[in-house]
Amino acid sequence: MKKVFILLAFLSFALHVKSTTHTVHVWDGYFQFLPNTITIDLGDTIQWLPLPGTGAPMMVHTITSDTIPAGAAGFDYTWQSPADTFFRYVPTVAGIYEYVCTPHESYNMVGTFTVVDPSVFVEESATLEPIQIFPNPAKSKIHLNGLNARSQSYTIHSLTGQRVDSGTILNEVDVSHLVRGTYIIELLGEKPKRIKFQKL
Repeated sequence: MKKVFILLAFLSFALHVKSTTHTVHVWDGYFQFLPNTITIDLGDTIQWLPLPGTGAPMMVHTITSDTIPAGAAGFDYTWQSPADTFFRYVPTVAGIYEYVCTPHESYNMVGTFTVVDPSVFVEESATLEPIQIFPNPAKSKIHLNGLNARSQSYTIHSLTGQRVDSGTILNEVDVSHLVRGTYIIELLGEKPKRIKFQKL
């Protein structure tokens, strides 16, 4: 039992050491979160701070979860100046998180952060012949440029590592059946290539 406790403590420390804090600024001058889209690793912290040089926000804002992955903890933080200067959130589930400032949502004060699990997420492979996906994000089909008229086998995985599709591609893949989110398409072969894309 003691060994299990020591192992858990070590893993907890190791995850904490590797985590990063990412900042989103709250700009009430134009009702914006800057940046309004960000990608972070599972275990990282996201924090909201006033935009530098603008002082504390002059009006009430909220940082309210709108659409989040199943199993994720929701958040609804009311930010009132001058006492409140930051809000932090540590996501525990990979996926896409959409949030809003409730009083200013009609002004498009909205944001999104994507949480990827680094144990299953692989960056786009560096190759001599780059493959391009378009449109990205896509609604129904993705087209791949750079396959040199060769058909290739592929698999598509969610950010949690679940295989959601596979087949053979010549230059386009039908993704209309996929739910909205971020995916990785892996082109199989002698030199596998992995490319991230978004489905609307």
